[in-house]
This record gives sequence, C-alpha cells and structure tokens, in this order.
Amino acid sequence: MSSIARSALLTLLLLASLPARAGTLTMATWRADPGFFPPVAAYGSSTSTAVDVYVDVAPYTTQYFIHANPNTVFFQFKVGGSARITAHASMAGATRGVAGEVVVKTAIHTKASMVRTGKITLLHFPLSAGRTGALVTSLTVLGQYHQLTVSFGPWTPHTQVFHSLTVSSYPLPDAVGRGSFHLGPHGTGTVTLVSPTKVILRGPLTHRTTASFTTLRLSFVPEPTSAVLLGAALAVGLGLAAARHGAGRR
Repeated sequence: MSSIARSALLTLLLLASLPARAGTLTMATWRADPGFFPPVAAYGSSTSTAVDVYVDVAPYTTQYFIHANPNTVFFQFKVGGSARITAHASMAGATRGVAGEVVVKTAIHTKASMVRTGKITLLHFPLSAGRTGALVTSLTVLGQYHQLTVSFGPWTPHTQVFHSLTVSSYPLPDAVGRGSFHLGPHGTGTVTLVSPTKVILRGPLTHRTTASFTTLRLSFVPEPTSAVLLGAALAVGLGLAAARHGAGRR
C-alpha cells in the first residue's frame, strides 16, 4: 500500500472514529396558532436520541378587531414565561406550562367611523403550553349562561389531529399539529414539538368546538470540538489529493 493510500485510509478512520458528541441549540422558534410568533430565547443540547433545552418566551401581546357581519369583536392574545423542556423520539415533558390568555370583547362603532373596545367580555380563558391541564367554568354571554371547557396537552414530537370541530353547527377543517424528531448521530438536526389546546363552548347563543397548537421548533448543530475535528480531517484529505495530483504531474 502506498503512503498516500495509507494516509487516505487513516483520514477515513479519523472521520469514522469521531465520537457521538452532543449537539448545540442554535435556533428556537415559537409559534402559536393562528400565526403569532413571540420572541423566544433558548439554550440547550442534544444527542441522537434526546434534547434538553431551556426556553424563555418574552411577554407578548397582540390585539385586533375581527369584523364579521353583523358584529365586530375585539380579540386579544397574550403569552409569556419559561420552562425546561426535554424530549425523546417517543415523548416530551416540561417543568411547567408557558402561560397565556385569550380575551374576546364586544366592539363599538363610533360616529367617526372608528371602532373601539366595548365593556362586555364575551370570552376569557387562560392558556398553558406544554403541560396537561383542563379548565371547566361557566360564563355569561350577553346575559345567557354558557359552559366553557379548555383542555391543554403536553409537548409531543408526534403529529396530532383534532376532528369534528364546529362553530354554531358549521363544520371546521381538522386542526393538525405536525411534530417531528430528526437528529443525526452527533445530535444535529431539528426537533418540532407541538402542544394542543382544545376549547369547547356550549350555550343558547353558540356551540363551538375549536382546537389550536403551539409549535416549538429547535435546530441543533455539532459541538465546536466535533466540527473542528471534522474540518481537520477534511483538510488532510484535500491536502493528500493535491499532493497526489502534483506528484502525478512531475
């Protein structure tokens, strides 16, 4: 075996012998249906089979008016909090739920063709992304008694689907939360966790069954040590190839 062939073989062995080191979290994205993206700070690590991260969702509020003939309502969404989250390909868990709330109020059209928030609260319920829980309460909507049930689900890397969703007997499309767990041998890749919320409102004015998802997407890259070793091995390989080419020309 020539010296170049031996060196090439050693290079391949170096690549193959890189230890299964942990990955480092480089990006985290938090999404709450129907399309809210609060800022999130996160750090953590991964292996080929597990992730362990700490996330801190900055206090976030969005509000706007929803125009639906013949009425207009005021909608407000809030979220903020932190939790440590661990996950495997089959399950996930969190030290606490990241809290939030939804508020729906009446809206008033002014003489100046403007819209402002009314005084009557039509709907108000808490949120808790990432932990199992439920809230059953009663509320009065325009003087009529209604029962509200809100269910929270834990983080999961699996895809979840809610069927038979309705608004006042009108069917809604299925709600789908797509989780995934794709990590390589060095803990590199992406993990997508979803946490569901289901809301059931029953009363003389409305019958609603809706569902939504909070989605946490995590991206991991190799630890610096692994990257340096891999880069060095590739550099050796390229150098040997260049040397062989030069020797062939002489």
